[in-house]
Amino acid sequence: MLSPEEIVEQQQLLAAYRRTLAVYLRQQAEIGRAFSPPALINGIDETRRDIKRIKAILQAASAEVAEDPDD
Repeated sequence: MLSPEEIVEQQQLLAAYRRTLAVYLRQQAEIGRAFSPPALINGIDETRRDIKRIKAILQAASAEVAEDPDD
């Protein structure tokens, strides 16, 4: 079970990963998916995996996790 401080830390990490994902998705929208470099595509995939992992941790601790369509 996570402590309240650990839950806050995980929520902060989740917010940071979501901000990173938003930047990646804006970049991809600007240059188009077909022209996206591998680093951008891999960054999106890796960030989504991290978001999924953190959401699972928070849900296991019975913490409320807001859904985001970009996750």
